[in-house]
Amino acid sequence: MKNQEIDQSIWNNKMYLLLFSSYTISTLGKFFDILAVMLMFSYVWQAEPWLISLNPVAYAVPYALFSQFSGIFVDRGKKVKIILVADLLTAVCTISMIFTFNLWMMLGIIFVRATISTVHFPAQQALVKQVVHEDLLMKAVTLNGTVNQLSKVIGPFVGASIAAAFSP
Repeated sequence: MKNQEIDQSIWNNKMYLLLFSSYTISTLGKFFDILAVMLMFSYVWQAEPWLISLNPVAYAVPYALFSQFSGIFVDRGKKVKIILVADLLTAVCTISMIFTFNLWMMLGIIFVRATISTVHFPAQQALVKQVVHEDLLMKAVTLNGTVNQLSKVIGPFVGASIAAAFSP
């Protein structure tokens, strides 16, 4: 395809917009969720600081252990189906957190949920490569990275604002 035939705006690619929107919501939710769980640990269970510190560990360890394998798994599978199943299982884990009244069980659910979500990013990135023209690929990846970094600020800020407005 010649360069003049390519639509130079990534915002006109409906499939990318769908992927970008789902990634934005997922990423914002992840960082919003981390703060919510830490507040539960602190205010509901009145956990010791070292137990509160296990929250980000339960989120991070699955990525350290399984991210390489997740990429291989995603490369061999149907990316849309993998994302859909991972999102559904993540939702089930999130809903189960509402009914958890034990700190250790909560950490276990966080670990399982983080393990499931390790497939989401590589599948999403692989799909972006399939739906975005090569000339716009750098822009798409940059936008995804920007959303990821902004979510690290916006998610906890919004979560803290809501917690301040409504007593934990």
